[in-house]
Amino acid sequence: MVDLKKIENLRDLGKRTQKDILSTLVEHFLDYSGEELRMLREDLVVNRYEDASARAHALKSNCGTLGIQAFF
Repeated sequence: MVDLKKIENLRDLGKRTQKDILSTLVEHFLDYSGEELRMLREDLVVNRYEDASARAHALKSNCGTLGIQAFF
């Protein structure tokens, strides 16, 4: 699920700043999230729970910035 209000807010910010903020954030998320998920899995396998927690928190925060409410 996606919070469409957050998407609209990012689009509005982009219009005000004349920058394509939404596309930039989505591209960064797509580039970054796959590797972060791989590293999260690795952290869990080798019992690095503090690292896994920090990585999961960062992914959740990035999802929230983009209005992603469910990430699977």
